[in-house]
Amino acid sequence: MREAYDENPFYALLLFGFALLANVTVMGVLGALMVQTIKKVTEAQEDYKLKLRNYEIMDKFWASIVELDENGDGWVTYEEFLNLLSSTENLMLLKNLGVQVETLI
Repeated sequence: MREAYDENPFYALLLFGFALLANVTVMGVLGALMVQTIKKVTEAQEDYKLKLRNYEIMDKFWASIVELDENGDGWVTYEEFLNLLSSTENLMLLKNLGVQVETLI
């Protein structure tokens, strides 16, 4: 810096401005990277919570299916399926899973 100032004070000012601008630019890039990382982590956590919620709903729905299997053969007959759909709780479970219940009926 002193050598630039000794050569010409304007060169020293330009060198100082370049150093200042370079630091601000690098800080901006690092800030943007940090924001993107936080965004990705948040999205991953939301996806994980959604998967857990869907697993819980599927467990409840499967318990309803096993409960409504009247003959215990492990297969759902048409009558058992209609009994399954007659329960509002099961319809809500299906709706929470993203199934369009109206198309099933």
